[in-house]
Amino acid sequence: MRDNPWGPKNKMIIVGRQEPKLKIFKPVDAKGILHVFMFFHGGGWVLGDFNTHERLIRE
Repeated sequence: MRDNPWGPKNKMIIVGRQEPKLKIFKPVDAKGILHVFMFFHGGGWVLGDFNTHERLIRE
C-alpha cells in the first residue's frame, strides 16, 4: 500500500443551531493558498455513504 499524500481532516462548524461535519482533504505538505472543490452528496445517503464516495473525493 502506498503512502497517501492527502490527509483527511475532520472539522466541526457551527451554523446557527446546526453542527454539520466537514472533511477537508489537502496535500499533507501543502503551503500557501489552495484551490477549493466542494462536494455535496445530494442523495441523502440512501444509496451509498461517505465510505463509498471517499475515493472519488480524494481524486
